[in-house]
Amino acid sequence: MIIALLSLSLACSEVIDLETEAEAGQLVIHGRLTNGREGNRLELSRTTLAGLPPKTVSGASIELFDSEGSQGAYREEDDGVYTYDGTIVGQPGEAYHVRIQLGDGSVYESTPEIMPEVGARDSLYYVLQEIEEGSTQGVTTTRFVVSILADTEISDNRPDLFLKWNVEEVFSFEQAFLPLHNFPWYFRHTCYMTEELEGQRVDLYDGSELRASRINGKTVTNRSIDDDFRGVHYFNYIQQNMTAGAYAFWSALDQNTNRVGSIFDQPPGALPTNLFNVNDPNEEVIGYFEVMAVDTARLKITNRIIDRFFPTPCVTPPEVDFAPFMCFPCIERFFEPECLNCLVLPNSSHKRPSYFD
Repeated sequence: MIIALLSLSLACSEVIDLETEAEAGQLVIHGRLTNGREGNRLELSRTTLAGLPPKTVSGASIELFDSEGSQGAYREEDDGVYTYDGTIVGQPGEAYHVRIQLGDGSVYESTPEIMPEVGARDSLYYVLQEIEEGSTQGVTTTRFVVSILADTEISDNRPDLFLKWNVEEVFSFEQAFLPLHNFPWYFRHTCYMTEELEGQRVDLYDGSELRASRINGKTVTNRSIDDDFRGVHYFNYIQQNMTAGAYAFWSALDQNTNRVGSIFDQPPGALPTNLFNVNDPNEEVIGYFEVMAVDTARLKITNRIIDRFFPTPCVTPPEVDFAPFMCFPCIERFFEPECLNCLVLPNSSHKRPSYFD
């Protein structure tokens, strides 16, 4: 059977396919609450027969509760994707859990978990270099990369400090300019792309096994230099302070990766979970509801740093000046599709990140 579990970053989600022994129809839940306003999403789906994508679960009612009984809600923004309304702002030291009622009346809950404190501080820096890579045929090639590295200072060296890191890049793309006299109602949008890097790697820290005060020079990613660096480019290193249960969940996935090379090649019943069916505790639920404190280190890379020439995309040829009034089909052959609608680019949005300049 194939399942897709959604590994939620703070700005995007990554769909990972699993080869498992799960039965079709099992409920898959993965969501989170953080101490911030971003990334608080929950996704619902059901497993399907082998070779078929998971079936999203819509129409659920999802409530969030704190230790005082106050509640917020996750509202459906897309099929099976629910975003938290922000009624309760997550606070370290407080306990939270969710209650999910599906359209058929079945109810699921997570066991309450206490949000940890932020226990470390990260800083990022870069190195421009060429790296050598060998192919399966024994051929060695080189590529020019910007290597992003991290130093981490462990500010709270406690045995129950469990950390996970994600890294994402954010860059922009500007649509073509069209002459105002022919296209007066055309708006030249800028899109912002958010890409999660190192998608299959699970980067974890267990304070009960490694009592470090600093971790220096850890390679976050080696990003090839390409046209995405023509403008401002950000790397976000997102530190997630996790509960012991969430750490066990991700650690099991990491072990699966090391053992067989696929992040979910272990039957999902063997994975830890804090979710259960209120009326049928014996039902196996796949996934985890994470309660975590996050902290982000951010690095800005500009074209001046890369010091390479990048051709300007979406150059408007003179023929566009003579196109019929508002006739987009007449000019499509002069442009790549993203030059007239940048939302066709993967993981793109018109929403400008607050930190982007």
